[in-house]
Amino acid sequence: MRAAARLALVFAFGLVSPTVAEPAQADDTRPWTIEAMLERESISRSSFSPTGAHVVIERERGWATAEVYDPGPTTPWMLRDLWVASVTDGGPAHRVCGGEGVGCLAGPWSPSGERTIVWRLTRDRMEAGVLEVATHEIRWLALHPDIPVFGETVLWVDEEHLVAVDRLDGPLPYHFGWERIARAETARDWTLAQEGRAPTALVWGVPPFDEGVQAPPQARVVELDLSDPTAEGRTLWQGRFWDMSLSHDGATLAVMEAGPRFPNIEGRSPSPSGRAWRRTLTLIDRKAGKSRRPLAEQPVGASLMTWSDHGRLLVHTLDNRGHLGAGALVAVGFDDTTIEWSLDGLSTDTARHPLADPTLVRAAWRGEAPVVAARKAGEERVDWYRLDADGPTALTGAFEVPPTGIAGSWREGLLMLGDGAAWLVGDDGSRRRIPGTAGVRPTDFLGLWDAPRLRWNPRPPTGARTLAADEDRLLRISPDVAGARVEAWTASGVLMDVSGTQHLTTARQGGSLTLRLGGASAPDRTLMVLNSQMKDIAFIEPLPIRHVGPDGEALISWLWPAGGTGGPAPLVVAAYPGSSTRDTPEATPHDDPAARSAIENPQLLAAAGYAVLQPSLPGARFPLGGDLTPQLLAIVDAVAAQHADTVDVERLAYLGHSFGGWGGLEVATRTDRFDAIIVSSAPSNFTQMWGEFPPWIRGAPRYGDGYQFQQGWTEIGQGGVGAPPWDDPDGFIRASPFFRADQIQAPVLMIHGDREPALAQAEAMFSAFWRLNHPARLVVYRGEGHLLASPANLSDAHRQILDFLGDVLESPHPALSPPSAAPSSPPSRP
Repeated sequence: MRAAARLALVFAFGLVSPTVAEPAQADDTRPWTIEAMLERESISRSSFSPTGAHVVIERERGWATAEVYDPGPTTPWMLRDLWVASVTDGGPAHRVCGGEGVGCLAGPWSPSGERTIVWRLTRDRMEAGVLEVATHEIRWLALHPDIPVFGETVLWVDEEHLVAVDRLDGPLPYHFGWERIARAETARDWTLAQEGRAPTALVWGVPPFDEGVQAPPQARVVELDLSDPTAEGRTLWQGRFWDMSLSHDGATLAVMEAGPRFPNIEGRSPSPSGRAWRRTLTLIDRKAGKSRRPLAEQPVGASLMTWSDHGRLLVHTLDNRGHLGAGALVAVGFDDTTIEWSLDGLSTDTARHPLADPTLVRAAWRGEAPVVAARKAGEERVDWYRLDADGPTALTGAFEVPPTGIAGSWREGLLMLGDGAAWLVGDDGSRRRIPGTAGVRPTDFLGLWDAPRLRWNPRPPTGARTLAADEDRLLRISPDVAGARVEAWTASGVLMDVSGTQHLTTARQGGSLTLRLGGASAPDRTLMVLNSQMKDIAFIEPLPIRHVGPDGEALISWLWPAGGTGGPAPLVVAAYPGSSTRDTPEATPHDDPAARSAIENPQLLAAAGYAVLQPSLPGARFPLGGDLTPQLLAIVDAVAAQHADTVDVERLAYLGHSFGGWGGLEVATRTDRFDAIIVSSAPSNFTQMWGEFPPWIRGAPRYGDGYQFQQGWTEIGQGGVGAPPWDDPDGFIRASPFFRADQIQAPVLMIHGDREPALAQAEAMFSAFWRLNHPARLVVYRGEGHLLASPANLSDAHRQILDFLGDVLESPHPALSPPSAAPSSPPSRP
């Protein structure tokens, strides 16, 4: 039954209970539920010490156990306990930091691995300490640390000396306190306004009218001597900190400072991911305490700060507009010498993803010459080049698909991964395939809060490297007189870290999770078991749906069958435009089956009796490309052809969050195939999206603004309009489902938080539905942001979705109470 025929049956919203058949379960198993999701513990991160003698583990307690649920990243960090296990003694792991209302995380290891930095977070304070791994004792440091969201904030000089960032803006970093600070300062100003005794103005300004705008907070960089427990930190630098890097001998510290914002350039869209600050460089002689600015006020890119063995720092300069254009690859030191390498017409502008930093440069040292990723003028292909006095030498021209990075730098050549194997690449561009490395791929264990620069430009190892390969294999590739030698072994489960021929993996049995230590010549050893009470949970295994993409590429979409239902089940399409899976032997779904999401977790919907499709939808310019709907419907038709006995595509719903929510509204304006549309935190009017202020910026403007992200996202990011509204008003209209609201035939459920920038768009969309007498429901959760955090709200949103699907995809019950105390229908018109 199509949507138009359903409208007469459905709304009365408040007719709530779903009538999809309850899925049957085997006697000895139970389904995944929202309650289990909120109770589940997890391993956030685990890592070996540099010598491989110890392991630190970040164990995250169940979500429902948190003290507070502030929007932003604070809550998951406050749920983490830190554990330590010895690799050699065979004993159990010990908790060394954490507990109720306290979160603890591991920072950088000391060179010997006998110490590690620990970050401790409470609701009102973040602290840094040094953990003695052998004794489990922690010495807390007298500073206000920062997290490495933009750059490195703690560096080990040696076992006794640290260089660390000490913030000057209070006990809690902005990225943990932005929402709390914004709420507190808003409440304070409301009180002041009521009292009428002090002005409560928030000021934004474009030069020359930016006087009085609050300056961003500053920090200092200090050196700490751990051998003297009474010593205070010695200040090395103070200013608006961005990043820092220490030379290999520890003698010179490079600090990157964020200065004034670059002016906007007419005709060029801002980047949604890069930060348009004029970043400059200071070099500091640690022992003498002297500093110099080798490039003066010349701005540099944030992605590259790489030291050579001889104490030279490789950076990429920018022009005075903040672009790569007229910039150069240069090396500086504490002397007065600056070396600039000729690129001979090559471009280091290799960032092609719409959300990538446009100033991204990938480069490394090869001896005293740099190796850089670049492309020839007019070409899209990116190769690696060695730069020397004779000009660039192409290193990867023989690869069908050039490697994206450097896996190692050996005397025998560069270790590089590409064309399905590992290779030794000579300085002249010759290459030798390393036998026994078929299907090899990189291992990357960096987390969300590791400095982005380390992800793009890590220092290539000069020794052996352990990498992953097909069929759960690990390969230890070592330099050898013959080129390289390879040792292989099997490591089943999810790989967490490697050290030499040792590995850490997690394995799931139902909802239970086990962390294991294993190796090439040692049996697996269990370090930790979580959620043992959930072993009987039966997750539903997804089925691959193979199909061809818009450019003829082989893709896989994923189908979760409905749990235990008899006969074809309604189909929910959980989509995110731009996300896709290539059809390869190692292809797996993107999502952890136990991931904490009440909106998009396919296991929750499948357990409730719905088949769930996660489609592969490649494409970077959907809003104006116009090809989303035919792509999506072709995949739905493929499911119908391959699984007609288990999936009923005549009862079809769309579910999407964020840009996936935009996709649902967009598709609903283009086809009547869908019977229900459910969107969460969904943009719908790009003219509003372009200029909205995020609520936390409005509450605490001294921490920055949202102009660059909002405008960049809309113009060259996922929005892809390509211009500001005055240059292409028709493009903004074409990209905005709001302007075609009258074309939507399916009932719509919209879910939002009131701390979400797109809420005004949802309110406008709902107003359009009210004007059109179109069945729709808007659910707004107070105190929530882009992602729901409160367990009560997560549970309620899950029920709202199931109730809505039950109403629309099945005949409604004649009369039931509304699902909440909120009004279930709009007020009558005057």
